[in-house]
Amino acid sequence: MAICGSGRGALTIGRSLIGDLGGRAAVAGGLDSARQRGEAAGCVMRVVASGHAPRCAVPDADPAPVGARRSATN
Repeated sequence: MAICGSGRGALTIGRSLIGDLGGRAAVAGGLDSARQRGEAAGCVMRVVASGHAPRCAVPDADPAPVGARRSATN
């Protein structure tokens, strides 16, 4: 589950709660990113509500190549 937050303590609690429910948290930015993430989640929910798989809205991607590009540009 993508979460946003700026406070280290709040992120720790959020990760713990998500883990308790069997999920895995991915920090997707600070609080300044929360609105954009919420809108993206709404888009995925509409795809699911219309009877389609969430992968139609968000295809599976390997994050390793993205990390490699970031390292190469720094």
